[in-house]
Amino acid sequence: MDTRQNLLKCATHLFASGGFDAISNRHIANEADVNQALIGYHFRNKRGLYNAVIEQMVDDLSVQMEPVRKRLHNNFAELVENSQSLSDLQRRSGCIENISTLLCAQVRLLMKQELEDYAKLIMREQLEPSSGFTILWEGYLEKQLKLLTQLVALCNNNKKPVNDDRLQALTLMSQAIIFRVARATVSMQMNWSESLNEGNISTVERHIRNNVKCILKSQNQM
Repeated sequence: MDTRQNLLKCATHLFASGGFDAISNRHIANEADVNQALIGYHFRNKRGLYNAVIEQMVDDLSVQMEPVRKRLHNNFAELVENSQSLSDLQRRSGCIENISTLLCAQVRLLMKQELEDYAKLIMREQLEPSSGFTILWEGYLEKQLKLLTQLVALCNNNKKPVNDDRLQALTLMSQAIIFRVARATVSMQMNWSESLNEGNISTVERHIRNNVKCILKSQNQM
């Protein structure tokens, strides 16, 4: 591993565990076992290193989600193209299936043990947004929510998303996120161990799929 990647790896763990302000360049350099001056050489300063950590996180998450997102983008395009020939039930069923697939993929990604530091960084940026949040939003979160919102709008038979569609997309996404950000609460409530196994995750996925059907069915009855 080269020096730059070593600094990124060590900084990711330290920033995730302690936050930006609590971690010094000396902490990072000591963890990486390199001269502190190399942080300035590679990243200019601590903020530059932090933003590089967020960029690396966005790249890693995007690589893992891109196959699913690409497939769902194609499915969405087909649903739009064929919307005139589809019945209301067919259109909505197609949207619900794709929404469920996206949310379940998000759950599986966030629950990976090796992404623990990334999950902590995302939570920190939600609570105290920094310049890194713009990178996270534009590189990852916005893409996820845009696709989800488009599918919700189509399910609700709206040509373009309206505020109700956007709020509904956030509501749907939140049920996937809670299994990561509130993992301790989930574990206590469900009597599950801290490390969720495949059976637990499959149970969560079934629950999410049922919720998506109920939430979108209720919306269409309003």
